[in-house]
Amino acid sequence: MDHRSQLESLTRERSWFGSSSVIIITTRDEHLLYGLTTTEIYQAKLLHDNEAQQFFSHHAFNSFSPPREYDELAQDIIKYSGGLPLALVTLGSHLQGRSIEEWRHEFKKLRAIPHCDIQKILQISFDGLDDNTQSVFLDITCAFHGCYEDEVTKTLNACGFYSESAILTLIQRNLLQRDCRYLVMHDLVRDMGREIVRLESPRDSGKRSRLFNPQEVRDVLQGNKVSK
Repeated sequence: MDHRSQLESLTRERSWFGSSSVIIITTRDEHLLYGLTTTEIYQAKLLHDNEAQQFFSHHAFNSFSPPREYDELAQDIIKYSGGLPLALVTLGSHLQGRSIEEWRHEFKKLRAIPHCDIQKILQISFDGLDDNTQSVFLDITCAFHGCYEDEVTKTLNACGFYSESAILTLIQRNLLQRDCRYLVMHDLVRDMGREIVRLESPRDSGKRSRLFNPQEVRDVLQGNKVSK
C-alpha cells in the first residue's frame, strides 16, 4: 500500500476475516505501518553473495553458477546489483544467450545508464515524494552520498530546503540510510537519481540542474556552457 486509506478500505472490520486469518501488508513507506495493530514488522533483506550468484545464474544461464569463461564478469555484475533481487532478475534475463563480448559492452553501458526496467521500478518511490523531498534526494545522490549528515542538512537548509524532514521521509521509504552519522544509499538507488538528472538534458550537460561526473563538470565550466 502507499496510502492508509487503502488499508482502511480492505481491512476495516475484523469480522470480514476468519478467526485464523493472517493479513500481510507490503509497502515502500515504513511510516504507513505506524499505529497499526501488527505483531511483526519485517524489513526485506538484500541477498547475500552466494544467494545472489545462484539467483542471477538461474536467470542468465539456467544453472546455479556461471560458466568459467563468464565467471569474473558475472561476479562484477552481481556486485553491481548489490544483492537487489529486481536487478539480478532483470540483468540476468537481459544478458541471457549473449556472447561474453556483448556482456562487456552491455555492462559498460549499464554503469553509465541504468537499465530502463530497473529505473522505472525504482523511480516509483521517487515519484511519490513532494517537491522538497525530491530536490533533497537528487542533491544527495549527486553531491552528498556518503557525507556527514550534519553538514548536509546545514548546506541544504541554507539553500532553502527543509532537509531534516526530507531525510526522515527518505529513510522511512528506504531510499536512504544512516550509517553512523553518514548518509548512504544503495548504489542502484543513487544511480536512479543521477539518471533522473541526466535525462533533464541527455545531450547538453550544461542545461541540467546538477552535475556529478567530473569530466562533465570540467567541460561545462571550461567551455562556459552553464545555463541560466
